[in-house]
Amino acid sequence: MCATRRRRSQVQFRAAAACVLAVALGATCSGAPSSSAAPQSVFDVYRIGGDEAFPPFEYVADSGAYRGFNVDLMNAIGIELGIQIELIPMPWSHVRRALEDGDICAIQGMKLTPARQSQFLFSDAYLESSMAIFVRATEFGIAGLDDLVGRTVSVQRADAGHEKLSALGGIELLTMPSQEAALVSVVAGSADAYVGNRLAGIHMAQKRGLAEYVKITGDTIDPTPYAMAFRKTDQELAALFNAGIAKVKASGTYDKIHAKWFGRPIEGFWGLDRARVRWLLTASAFILAGAVLIVAWNLSLRRLVAAKTTEIAQVNALNQQILESSCDGIAAVDRELNFIWANGTAMRLMGWHRGSVVGVNLSDTLLAPLAFRTPLRRIASDEAEATRCDAELGIGDEQQVFNVSLMPLMPQASSARSGALLLFSDVTALRRSEQTASTGLVMSALARSISGVAAAIRNPLLSIREYLGQLPDRYDQPEFIDEICRFVPSQVDMVNAAVGDLAFLARPEPPEPRVFDLAVCAQEALARVSNEADSRGIIIRLHLADAKAFADEAQIADAVYRVVSNAVACSRYRSEIEVHLRISDEAFAEVEVCGHLSDLGAQHARVEHGEQNRADTATELFFSAGPGDSALGMAVAYRIIQLNGGLLTADATPDGACVKMTVPRGRQG
Repeated sequence: MCATRRRRSQVQFRAAAACVLAVALGATCSGAPSSSAAPQSVFDVYRIGGDEAFPPFEYVADSGAYRGFNVDLMNAIGIELGIQIELIPMPWSHVRRALEDGDICAIQGMKLTPARQSQFLFSDAYLESSMAIFVRATEFGIAGLDDLVGRTVSVQRADAGHEKLSALGGIELLTMPSQEAALVSVVAGSADAYVGNRLAGIHMAQKRGLAEYVKITGDTIDPTPYAMAFRKTDQELAALFNAGIAKVKASGTYDKIHAKWFGRPIEGFWGLDRARVRWLLTASAFILAGAVLIVAWNLSLRRLVAAKTTEIAQVNALNQQILESSCDGIAAVDRELNFIWANGTAMRLMGWHRGSVVGVNLSDTLLAPLAFRTPLRRIASDEAEATRCDAELGIGDEQQVFNVSLMPLMPQASSARSGALLLFSDVTALRRSEQTASTGLVMSALARSISGVAAAIRNPLLSIREYLGQLPDRYDQPEFIDEICRFVPSQVDMVNAAVGDLAFLARPEPPEPRVFDLAVCAQEALARVSNEADSRGIIIRLHLADAKAFADEAQIADAVYRVVSNAVACSRYRSEIEVHLRISDEAFAEVEVCGHLSDLGAQHARVEHGEQNRADTATELFFSAGPGDSALGMAVAYRIIQLNGGLLTADATPDGACVKMTVPRGRQG
């Protein structure tokens, strides 16, 4: 039941308590209460229900505590009235049924709509509640409720937004168990928009680190009073809590609770805050000027990239023409390197123009001095696997370059090798064009980096422009001024982070290597992302090994942090990330980060240590894909590991991705 009745044995005690409460509320101990007095308490415990997932109004925190504006207000009312209140969190869809069934005495907060007034008795309003449309920051096709027709819109089940959109019709509703889940569905792309409580949506976006990915569009929807709800027959109970609300406001406690959860309202826009607004307008002017310069720079780079792309296309077309017009040489030798077959091109390459080459040993041809003779003998005699190399041959008066593939020759139905195959591909023209192609590949990598950085800079600027566009119409709204003063600096910080990462990539600081404990370094780096991981319900499991590294400790810690932070940002909610620290060989230790990711945000690059880097892999940048990243986090990590003599590679897994960082081990002795 919603409350426990006093036992008959406590009649005297009840009478005394009633007199005390009556005096506190300004009523007499006997007779009917005056019109200004609140009714006496008739319950030992008042069970009041509320939503378990509606921050900042009411929600169950990770610690299990029930927190929020409504929770603090109800507790304050209980203290002012001298009554015991038990707050019962539950799914919002269950709260109304619990009141109707008598499991609770009241609902601690609900929007006061005409439909709900026909069902419930409401207290005096203690807050104005309104709804808003939340969309992705890059969405500009939704400016009001009319634009939601034909779209998928997420709402909390049984919420006022659910009721509003259901009445409009023509909208595909995606019902979610909580306001937070509805907001996240927009960021994830499951819904085009989310309609719900404005204050709750802003609070959740900021708390979950989604503020730069969503925005409010259109006008405020249905500003309505917000009050407690009771059963229609509980007039005395409503009067009691009306008295409690009045006492909390009169004591100043209400203003403190409101300031804690929503901020203290600003009184006078052009009075006390004139300097603040002047600073904001000045900063906005500088930001807009910077945006114009960035756009112009971006357009210039686009033209440069387009020109280089055309150049690359021409080189590729030439290469294709060369390959199609050339003939490959193919030859087979036995275990003693005697030719057993060769086509015309191969014979010409060997300088063999008379009769058949069958039975002629390789040492009696023009191929004898070439360096692949020894590996060819090992391949033919089961001592080595296939390989490939380049060879220069004098054909006429010119030196030509051929790419030679050496492969084992194995007859059918036999595992024993009977010799080897030689495949000659004329790559003379290709090798001569590689230098030109390398320049084109560098520009291609530059184009991809420009795209990522442009997004990291453009998105904050678009968000700032959106706020500035609202400023003429909303300059007299204190909440909006507080919001823009908090939001704009954070967006400027994101632009600065992107510029800082660009500066590092352009001119990196040389490392200062020393011997350090790689395990301690990894633990410190992971501690920096613990809050971010906790907010997404992600568990990071660290598997340590005793390893020393010889590198710049601060740079390596920064690289590990960037990789793990990117993994957290791109991981599915409530998933796990495995971080392994191990000894790869005598010279290197490695840190591997694996997660159940939608996209780790990195290109796949495989460059083996000790090999000559090709242009396409040496210039390829890794891009981050997570919220709050400059888009160059993985590129910076890649460069740091490279500068310190290690490698960073990324590989896809069946359900995610793994990033592996190898670091030189500590000097021995």
